[in-house]
Amino acid sequence: MGLKFSKTLTLSKDQIVPAPNTKNPSSPTPLQERLLRKLGNTPNVYPFLFYLPLSAPPSVTLQPSNSDTGRPLGTEYELKTYIGESDGDPGHKRSTVSFRIRKVQWAGLERGKKQPSSLITKGFKLSPGKLTVEVSLDRDIYYHGEEIGAHVAVTNTCKKSVKNIKV
Repeated sequence: MGLKFSKTLTLSKDQIVPAPNTKNPSSPTPLQERLLRKLGNTPNVYPFLFYLPLSAPPSVTLQPSNSDTGRPLGTEYELKTYIGESDGDPGHKRSTVSFRIRKVQWAGLERGKKQPSSLITKGFKLSPGKLTVEVSLDRDIYYHGEEIGAHVAVTNTCKKSVKNIKV
């Protein structure tokens, strides 16, 4: 049918050489220094850094079926670098280098050791007893988009009636 089920967004577009802001040149990282030594003293080597925005979602890929062809559906990132004559030049296929990047969300290996909870006790001046509110979550790790289940336990051992509780 000729339909393409994908959306291409550009998160960032920066000029590397000549550097637009020469006031604060960044020093090369140890990995970049090793690569520069490996390539030799070539004047046409320009190390650079890039960062994915913190708001960018992690990479997700839906598992394709055996009959599906083409690239799988999901969120993926691609870094493209190219040589252009001017700012508006989109670059040619022969002068473009690109590679895919996966942004991984990591939550640790040890799960379920301690359930998050909070306990508050309040005493009243002219009334014997205390009011205790305990809130606990059903898990210690949640992922983006999951519902968070909170368990609230209220223990009232005083004579005052509870009218409002904000959690």
